[in-house]
Amino acid sequence: MKIDYNMSGLKRGKFKKIAVEIDIDNPLPSAIQINGKYQRIEYEDIATIYYKFSRYGHTDD
Repeated sequence: MKIDYNMSGLKRGKFKKIAVEIDIDNPLPSAIQINGKYQRIEYEDIATIYYKFSRYGHTDD
């Protein structure tokens, strides 16, 4: 995990932008637990993933 420090000094509410490495062979999580609290995850700049094909990059075509 890495934090986008370009966002760290801005007054944009209580949000941080982070980059994480995930195993895309499994469905993407919608939330994670941090210090006993669940945090919702929003994804940016990812391609559509169809899990019925079990591979990243496949479409429903």
